[in-house]
Amino acid sequence: MQLEILGVLEDGGLRGAAVPTNPRRTLRMPLGASLTLNARVVRANGSPVTGGTLTWTVKKKPSDTQPSFQKLATCADPTVFTVTPADTKQLTAGVFVFDVWHTDGSGNRNAVVPLSPFLIEPAATPPP
Repeated sequence: MQLEILGVLEDGGLRGAAVPTNPRRTLRMPLGASLTLNARVVRANGSPVTGGTLTWTVKKKPSDTQPSFQKLATCADPTVFTVTPADTKQLTAGVFVFDVWHTDGSGNRNAVVPLSPFLIEPAATPPP
C-alpha cells in the first residue's frame, strides 16, 4: 500500500497556487499491512525542501508521552517512510493521530504536517 502527503515548511514567503493552506490529511491503513508513505515537503512558494530530518510520529492520542511508532529519515523529495506489519503488530485497530516535523541542520524544528487523523482499520486476516 502506498500513500502520499504534502507538508509545508512555513517560511513567511508568498504562497504558491499549488501549496495547500492546511496540509492536514487523514491517513488510513489496515492493521498488519505494509505501507509506504511518500512525504514531500515544500516551502510556501512551492520549492522543495531537502536536507535535515523528517520525523513522522503516530500516537493513540496527542497527550501520549510515547509514540505508537515513529519513523525518521533524511528529508528528500520525496522522503520515503516504510511501515511494516511489525510496526503495528502490538496495536489495536482504531483512531490514532500523526504529525510530521522537519528539523534542519541547526536544530530548528517545524511542524510541516500538523496533528492529523490516522486510522488503523481492522483486517479480516490477523497481522503476522
